[in-house]
Amino acid sequence: MLPLANLTISSRGQNDITVQVEVADEASERSQGLMCRDSIPSGTGMLFTYDTDRSSGFWMFNTYAPIDILYLDQSGHVVDNIYMSPCTRGLSEGSDTDDGWKTRCATEANAYIPSGAWRNTLELPAGWLETQGLGGPLDQEITVSWSTPGP
Repeated sequence: MLPLANLTISSRGQNDITVQVEVADEASERSQGLMCRDSIPSGTGMLFTYDTDRSSGFWMFNTYAPIDILYLDQSGHVVDNIYMSPCTRGLSEGSDTDDGWKTRCATEANAYIPSGAWRNTLELPAGWLETQGLGGPLDQEITVSWSTPGP
């Protein structure tokens, strides 16, 4: 079980939204992410934290629930918001090797590269932001803030 933290999503003209997230701040935790989970409960998610800016995207290998990923800059402002589809194993891909499946998931990940540099990411259940009044293109300024959980 990863450490839990409450974070706040703020937007001008909107009420703040609180989300309980698991915090993945170690390489092994970030590598595991939300893999092998069939669903992500409403009002929860996963926060991935890094020490430096990045420009690459994420992929959905072994992630079964669709998600919205918010790429955040160092100040917590949303750089990009991308819908990510599950990458499930196809019937023709068999179960004895993951090579074809991994290649397909990695290829699909080309669509998940954000439009700018980012420092942290927030993964939420797909469509949850929309139910909170923040769906669609993020044309209003959105900021995400949190306190790092203690040991």
